[in-house]
Amino acid sequence: MATDSIKDLFNDKVDPSKIDPEHYNKHPIQPINFIIANKLNFCEGNVIKYICRYKHKNGIEDLKKAKQYIDFLIDGGLWLKTDTSIGKIAAK
Repeated sequence: MATDSIKDLFNDKVDPSKIDPEHYNKHPIQPINFIIANKLNFCEGNVIKYICRYKHKNGIEDLKKAKQYIDFLIDGGLWLKTDTSIGKIAAK
């Protein structure tokens, strides 16, 4: 089920300031919302996260992190599939 906000998933228990930093506010769609709506796995989600923030946070360091997760996907090193419920991760 797609949601408009990560906060909705946690029944208003999440402090938005902790998951809504300025380097992600530069985009019309929050990376976490995109990741959840598209049911991306851990590696895919991290690629999105690092690509979205590299210009506004850690520059080349974030691009290297994104590349590392892409390499994991290519090599099959961390094939993880997220369960439909939050917090459950199972091997694919």
